[in-house]
Amino acid sequence: MRVSYFDQVAFAVDCKELANIIESYRIPVFLTSADCRSGTDRLIELAVNNKLCGDIWVNWQGDEPFINQKIISDLLEGWRFPECKITTLKKQIEPKDDPSLVKVVTDKNGKALYFSRALIPHCRDKESYVKFYRHIGLYAFSYKTLCQISELESSELEQCEQLEQLRWLEGGIDIQVNETKFETIGIDHPHHIDQAEQYLLANA
Repeated sequence: MRVSYFDQVAFAVDCKELANIIESYRIPVFLTSADCRSGTDRLIELAVNNKLCGDIWVNWQGDEPFINQKIISDLLEGWRFPECKITTLKKQIEPKDDPSLVKVVTDKNGKALYFSRALIPHCRDKESYVKFYRHIGLYAFSYKTLCQISELESSELEQCEQLEQLRWLEGGIDIQVNETKFETIGIDHPHHIDQAEQYLLANA
């Protein structure tokens, strides 16, 4: 809420107990359907039912608690171009074959080619050098693109990797992947909580 880019900030959750906690801080909160499979689906539910209005929608999910204003600035870079549909982020990493760490490859202009839980690209020759990037699951969508996504059927690649962004790519929607130099800690597994606590202590 301290970030100046946004006209409105709200929560979208499917748990009444959590909604009550958020309301106690006097922050707008919307109860969405328990059938929503992702944060994107929650945004779509709010958008198509006109519960919230906006030209650009940012999906900041609760499992990324350490996103800061500089990271959001990197995410929104490029929205001055009218052809922009979706932006997300990548961060350079050392090669790490960890399925919980989603990797991304892009073309020379930053358009996503593929997202995977596998280590991509695969270097056939050991002497080859290529940069590796992990995907940071923060998204910005145009309203029109959210409506377009709402019409897409689930895809085989999406189901295989359990990554919704593959459905968007298969549906012909370009995803601009901007690079950030800032590290975040996503909370995807119980052991990540220990890492998050260590991060908080180190940055107190």
